Amino acid sequence: QTVTTSSVDKINEAFHTAQKAIIFLKKLTTPEPSTTLVLQAPVPVRLINKSSGVSIYQSFSYM
Repeated sequence: QTVTTSSVDKINEAFHTAQKAIIFLKKLTTPEPSTTLVLQAPVPVRLINKSSGVSIYQSFSYM
């Protein structure tokens, strides 16, 4: 399967969007204000490539 540059850009954009949403939600649920965000476990994110319908699973940790 060929991955075009545009689809890679869309995947990267989706990851960044999910990353911002996770950080935002984490800040909302954190009782004390903190300048450093630390997630104890990797966050699973499911992305679907709409053009091909392929599900992409990726886990990433914030260090």
